[in-house]
Amino acid sequence: MSHFYGTIPESARKTTPSARGHKTTGLATIAASWHGAIRVNLWHDPNHDQDCFEVEMIPWFSRGDRHVIARGTLGDAEKSLAYVKKISPDSTATRDRVPLIQQVID
Repeated sequence: MSHFYGTIPESARKTTPSARGHKTTGLATIAASWHGAIRVNLWHDPNHDQDCFEVEMIPWFSRGDRHVIARGTLGDAEKSLAYVKKISPDSTATRDRVPLIQQVID
């Protein structure tokens, strides 16, 4: 029986593809554009009997940065950390995206 389950709910496909992973294999996903990618890894820590995750920005075809965004225990926000930089309102980032990013971080 699978321990982890992943789906791609929005894509060009007409059906929703899925993937499964076991405690021994974990589950990894990558979502990418031509500017970089996001990788999500799920695994089971048998020493603490808990499921863990890591979200990381990674380069895609030599474009983009490598940076861990979040890491922790699934289902337990107290044991999870987010490593995100706050974007200031006067930054050169796309202005219409700044408020959403600030809401998530604040």
